[in-house]
Amino acid sequence: YIRPKRDDAIDWWAAYQIGQRVCPEFIVKDTTGACRVLTIGDGAIKLAHTHSPKAGQGMNVSMMDSYNLAWKLAYHVNGLTPSTSGNALLDTYNIERHANAQQLIDFDGKFSTGFSDKVGTADSKSGISHAEFVDMFSTGCEFTSGCGVEYVENLAVDRTPSPGTAKPVVSGHDYLSGILRPGHRLLNVKMKRFADGAHRDIHDDLASTERFRILSLLSVDLLDPDGVSATALKGVAGLVQQFPPLLLEQIVVYPELPSIVSWANKPSFVKEHAEMAFYSGYEVADAYGIYGVDPAQGALLVVRPDGYVGMVAPLGEVARVGEYLGGIMARVA
Repeated sequence: YIRPKRDDAIDWWAAYQIGQRVCPEFIVKDTTGACRVLTIGDGAIKLAHTHSPKAGQGMNVSMMDSYNLAWKLAYHVNGLTPSTSGNALLDTYNIERHANAQQLIDFDGKFSTGFSDKVGTADSKSGISHAEFVDMFSTGCEFTSGCGVEYVENLAVDRTPSPGTAKPVVSGHDYLSGILRPGHRLLNVKMKRFADGAHRDIHDDLASTERFRILSLLSVDLLDPDGVSATALKGVAGLVQQFPPLLLEQIVVYPELPSIVSWANKPSFVKEHAEMAFYSGYEVADAYGIYGVDPAQGALLVVRPDGYVGMVAPLGEVARVGEYLGGIMARVA
């Protein structure tokens, strides 16, 4: 084992100097505007951002950088983005993750100062009280857990209000508890799969396969063949066919209905195209209540390949969902 050469000797020591730095841009382009260098991560490689080890954010944020970039880079290099969009999708990596890195640097500056300082004492240099430090720690948990990360509106995050709707599609503002908001990660909810009665974590059925998912949160008129829900199902089915195979999948969720849903009365589309992606949104957990969606109204929810909500729209606005997806993915001829 390792021990000093002499009992009174110190063989090695070092001082760790805390510093907060972040690259001005995460994407470097050449003179033609083509992306040539994309930076991610921190720690020993000192690429995109570096900071103190407090709160263990180095690896966590670096992995989120990579997860955000991976699907966008895959779409870009494989020609899956619209031919006229240039680097638009890749540019959202810098928009989303650079802003997050800057938040990390700002947070880390306050956090590391609090740990290094003698807060709440007469010797405190920052003037931060113990109560203020505890509050800062608690507030920072939203950031350090990743659950409070929110991306600003951009090509891949659409918060445009739905025109002509008297009632908001989503009600509530407690996004950490699950209320839907474009730019926030979709909260996991347990649902009952109709096909086999299995209780499924919806995240388990949203595997990281570079796909977009459209969660059709249907309304109470599901069993009406001429209702809004049935029309939305057919519309989304047609939308899926407009994009490259395996890049877009529909997942169907239904609320508690006046009549019991059975094999005989459920929509034919579900039998043919969504047999293993048809879920009860009320028998295990109240998915509609958690997500802030009125069962009488329903909603269309687009989930990006990285698990973040891209947009939310009324059931009747399938075309607007298509416009959003068409800005990211190339349509098939």
